[in-house]
Amino acid sequence: MQLGKRIGAPTLYKYYEAFGLFDSTNSGLYGEQSSIFQKLDKVGPVELATMSFGQRLNVTPLQMATAIACVANDGVLMKPRIVKQVTNTDSGSVSEIPVTQVRQVISKETAQEVKSMMESVVTIGTGKHAAVSGYSIGGKTGTSEPVYNKTEEGYVASYVAISPVEDTQVVLLLTLYDPPKSNHQGGQLAGPVVSQMLSEILPYLGIPSNENSSGSSSSDNLIVVPDVRNKTVSEAEKILKNSGFSTKTYVNGDANNTLVVDQTPKPGVSLSKNSVIVLYGEGNDVATSVTVPDLKGMNASQASNTLKEKNSTNMDKISIVEKYETDIKDLISSEEAISKLYVEQPKKVTVAKTSNKTSTTNKYAATGSVNTALTTSTAKTSLGISLIRPVSGIITSRFGAGSRIRRSSHTGLDIATSTGTPIQAAASGTVTFSGYKGSYGNMIVITHSNGVQTYYGHCSKLYVSAGTTVSQGQTIAAVGSTGNSTGPHLHLEVRVNGVAYNPQNYVY
Repeated sequence: MQLGKRIGAPTLYKYYEAFGLFDSTNSGLYGEQSSIFQKLDKVGPVELATMSFGQRLNVTPLQMATAIACVANDGVLMKPRIVKQVTNTDSGSVSEIPVTQVRQVISKETAQEVKSMMESVVTIGTGKHAAVSGYSIGGKTGTSEPVYNKTEEGYVASYVAISPVEDTQVVLLLTLYDPPKSNHQGGQLAGPVVSQMLSEILPYLGIPSNENSSGSSSSDNLIVVPDVRNKTVSEAEKILKNSGFSTKTYVNGDANNTLVVDQTPKPGVSLSKNSVIVLYGEGNDVATSVTVPDLKGMNASQASNTLKEKNSTNMDKISIVEKYETDIKDLISSEEAISKLYVEQPKKVTVAKTSNKTSTTNKYAATGSVNTALTTSTAKTSLGISLIRPVSGIITSRFGAGSRIRRSSHTGLDIATSTGTPIQAAASGTVTFSGYKGSYGNMIVITHSNGVQTYYGHCSKLYVSAGTTVSQGQTIAAVGSTGNSTGPHLHLEVRVNGVAYNPQNYVY
């Protein structure tokens, strides 16, 4: 509260924005939302005080993890990648997803100081339950009170951790929704789970332990969690108490006769003294572990069939297909659409000139109507000019298509290719816009004859400025993923007097 008062609302909001908490991360995940913040001019003393410790605002888990990763990365904010690389199972070629640096938010020195504070949270503070033997862990607990409706309140217990502190390789954010009101603190409830997760993640990534030759650990007072499954609840509680742990039990019936069917964290994890072990007795709806089959090298249809076979064995208590069938169907649809591109590559269409009328409108229109009557590949209009392909690549979104990240029909054509690929002018004309334009990102608009304009969106670099006369085939920009984009591609539009037409009628 005092910190918020000292720096003031404008500075606080400046750092919110710098850490990327106002905008979508543009990670490419479908359905990703932006945050919810109170308008700056509406922030009074009470709002400033509560916002300074995390109340009165809503950010997504990905936004939060990205901001913490910025601190871990010596103050440099990065655009998150969902996958590191994509392998073509037919050719064996590997396409690396580029690493994109957004900006330097805080100095390296400041970032190191914050990381040191986070480490203290684990070693001597409220986050000690996330400690892992042999590893330096930095953490921050979180306990929030969201209002689910006008009358009912609940809790969210969360924990964010980084490791190793000195050279961070892992950022982990765990959020537990609607925990028991009797035990809802992030440090107490989420901390042990984070410890269990990191104890498996860090060795898996090949990150060495810092245990010394004597076998002692940098984390003191850690105890190995015993296996109490298949014991009665009362026996399990006694064993855990004698080992130095606290317990939280979910049991129906007599504790002396009810067996423990599962425990969290799992046996073998090293936790600090007094950590809470959750026990599940018989009769409780426990989500047991599910072994997911190896789907590497399969196409979407093969993966779907494999998951169906896995589900048909009835060995798992959850339906894998039911849980993921929507995403699988989307993958199959996308795969089928892409496969058609290899047999439906129309040649360049040169439209005969029918009019010598020159457009008197050179304004860039951010919005315009879509000629919905011309959404099929057979519908054409006479442009009076010949267009060439600005780039080569795979069409990933066609004209008029809907999208989960788009509020209306697609007004252009998306051609996927690698970042930095040169973009050529589809026809000669005058650049009437060059700069950043909202969802289009970095964008160029070229006005040609006969009222024709071409739009080039999501560019990484712009090589020409407004007012420049360009020739057909001249390099004007480079492919990127700026604005509302899920990956590197060119968004191409063809407009006639402000009305969008299908670019596939003239190119591709």
